[in-house]
Amino acid sequence: MFVLKRGTLDVLSDNGEHYSRLTQGGIFGEMAILKPLGPLGKLLARRRYSLRSVGYSEVYLLSQEDALDVFSDYPEQRNELIRKATSLLLENNEIHLEDLAEKTKFNPFELSGTESVNEIFQLLKETLDTLDKELDTVYIKFAGSSSSLKKQVTKLEGLYLENRKLLKNTFLRKTKNSKQI
Repeated sequence: MFVLKRGTLDVLSDNGEHYSRLTQGGIFGEMAILKPLGPLGKLLARRRYSLRSVGYSEVYLLSQEDALDVFSDYPEQRNELIRKATSLLLENNEIHLEDLAEKTKFNPFELSGTESVNEIFQLLKETLDTLDKELDTVYIKFAGSSSSLKKQVTKLEGLYLENRKLLKNTFLRKTKNSKQI
């Protein structure tokens, strides 16, 4: 992200048309400090506009790493930046409301790598709780199917014990007949 300290910059579209003008205190490249998850990350990774200096200009650079360090300490500002970025993307028709409607555990507009320790612990707790519930469900299903299989094996054992003598006699008769041939 860049902050214009002094001077004037023209913002140009891909085809060179004048889009807007930045003056002292203006910012550009703010989307580059976002580090969102999923397809939105690819969308924000590309360059959207070109800049042309009108005379002498001086800019400050805020790297993504420095911004993410700050956001981990100030979650309210991080969330405000996410809201503003989302609003800007909606205004420019670069994302659609349907993209925002998807409710997943990991919001695609989250800034990965900016969570505080408490937020990471909370996310881990929620993940472990979800895994615990899923394991309980799988165990209950396993216990049910295991019980059913045990009943079937017991039934087969009973049938074998009832017919053991018949099976033995049939086997002996067949082996005796095969030896005579």
